[in-house]
Amino acid sequence: MTADLVRATSLHWAPELITELGGNPHTLLGRCGIAPETVNRESRFIPFSLLCRVVGECAAELDTPDFGLRLAAKQGTDVLGPLAVAIRHSATVGEALRNNIDFVHHYSPALGTALQDHGDGRTAYVFRTLVPGLPHRAQIAELGLRIILSKFRMIAGRGFRPLEVTFSHAHRLPAAQYSAAFDCPVGLDCAEDSLVFPTQLLERRLHSADRSAAGLAIEYMRMSTLTGSYAAVVSTQISRLLPQGSPTLARVAQSLGLHPRALQRRLAESHTTFAALVDAVRKDAALQLLRSPELPIGVIAQQLGYAEQSVLTRSCRRWFSLTPLAVRRRLREDPEAAALLG
Repeated sequence: MTADLVRATSLHWAPELITELGGNPHTLLGRCGIAPETVNRESRFIPFSLLCRVVGECAAELDTPDFGLRLAAKQGTDVLGPLAVAIRHSATVGEALRNNIDFVHHYSPALGTALQDHGDGRTAYVFRTLVPGLPHRAQIAELGLRIILSKFRMIAGRGFRPLEVTFSHAHRLPAAQYSAAFDCPVGLDCAEDSLVFPTQLLERRLHSADRSAAGLAIEYMRMSTLTGSYAAVVSTQISRLLPQGSPTLARVAQSLGLHPRALQRRLAESHTTFAALVDAVRKDAALQLLRSPELPIGVIAQQLGYAEQSVLTRSCRRWFSLTPLAVRRRLREDPEAAALLG
């Protein structure tokens, strides 16, 4: 199961763009249950499918079929938070792109990216959405690839021009409009959504490289610390596996290259158990997700690996002596309540 989540900053600059186009951001975003001030909060999540709906409805309501492209041009890499730091301060273009591939899930687990060597001196950076049945996917593909172009220009220089950009959807805009947006030839009805560039670019060293800054951003995204215990490493793996269902000891052990019994022994040496870590990770994740009023309780239950919403309700009563909705109200009324609830 893929997590249908994206950071609320994915809609950064949307209120301003809506206003420029003659719309009312409170009305358009409010119709989808989003307060305009939410879009600047990096700690908030919204469903990725809701992002698709917002962009699509804004395009239709404002008669602006290139809304996704316009929004991406305003956003640039600002929406990426620590991911942008890791990319900017990588040693080479190739390392920057691999860091983006490895940690794009920090921005949205609903996205996947990959490098594909065409074998002719060209390499494609592929953009994929992992949630099936998304509405207005073409708008999101255009938004996503335009932000990817901004990433390339951040690391390879403002003068960077792709060899080609390809989309899997058919023409929605005039060909000249696509070419102007990406400053290169654009193919439609292709196998992948991708940005194609010279393979030799991967070796280019970055003047902005800063190992310390990149390392700190990466460690932050891993939700661990440089001095973290072995239990912290296991907790990180549990956190990554939760949206796919209940993480098992065997699966986490495999991801760490250990036999399940060896993992149990190491955790015992840290005075904890696998079950205790799963519960602690779920509790922390529940507090984080319940801060976002746009996320339905059922979606939160799924991201915590629960098959039923009722299981989340029972867990919240055990952790906090409150229902999920009551926890959400408490966090809304007193943002500092998380320390007490935790």
